Amino acid sequence: MRFFLLLLTFCGALIAKQWDMKDFYYVIENDADWRTDRDYTYGSEIGALFVYEKNSYVSFSFAHQMFTPNDFDEEDKDFSKERPYAGYMYAGAGYHVVRGDTLDSFNLQLGIVGPSAKMEQVQKFIHSLIGAHEPLGWDKQIRDEPILQLNYERRDYTPIRPWFGNRSSLVRYAGANLGNASVKGVTGVYYRVGWNTPKDFAQRRIDYRGYPNLPISDTHLKQKYALTFGVWMETSVVLRDIFLDGNTLKDSVSVKKNTIVAKGGFSASCRYKRFSIDYLRTFSTKKFKTQSYYHHYGSLYFSYRF
Repeated sequence: MRFFLLLLTFCGALIAKQWDMKDFYYVIENDADWRTDRDYTYGSEIGALFVYEKNSYVSFSFAHQMFTPNDFDEEDKDFSKERPYAGYMYAGAGYHVVRGDTLDSFNLQLGIVGPSAKMEQVQKFIHSLIGAHEPLGWDKQIRDEPILQLNYERRDYTPIRPWFGNRSSLVRYAGANLGNASVKGVTGVYYRVGWNTPKDFAQRRIDYRGYPNLPISDTHLKQKYALTFGVWMETSVVLRDIFLDGNTLKDSVSVKKNTIVAKGGFSASCRYKRFSIDYLRTFSTKKFKTQSYYHHYGSLYFSYRF
């Protein structure tokens, strides 16, 4: 972890001397706000966006994510039916180009899946702080594996006739993940309406392939306040998911995944001057054959626009 943090700090310091920082953000994701602790249960990411040249940007980020089974009270779980424990830690670098109302994003991730991501220690530490029982079964988590991912996403922004005087927009997107962490294609649509709604490519989650809230225009910043609401839905075709399929070249626990996964949700965003707070709720269909529940989690996003 120290290596990734040092690498991110070094790259940020080097780039900041040459390019102007456009945006800085921190996002945390968890399912505890609806009192669950399973599946994709925790994630956090910190990153920054820099202006490379006119209408093109580069981004750097550092993130980690945690995946857990539904029941972690038993030491000997049947991991042929339960999602296995897994941790993922990575550093990311992206290149983003805006052409009119279209955004093309390329993102490279270098990371590690397995015990070296230290998610077992993170969950046990959090549980000790809140007085929850210790999770059992981490000794059977996905094993260490270096990760190389190349992800791509295109987004198209379309303004829509104002709704009761409030600006509204539709953002369509499609993308692909290619690497040993995941191989999948995604397509979706995002509708937003609000007062002084930003002209950008919508809110972001950690698992997005691009930098959605990259601005098309900053004219909305002339107003001190903004309030925006949104709804969205997407469909994924999943060919490979290391967090369900298990390690690529090693024997590990695994479950039979569903190839088609649908997600949807709602969002709310509040901005004061150049500081924004966004909340996004994600609901997902079942990701593997023996899953007995539908999963959902929240994303809380803090950002500052320079």
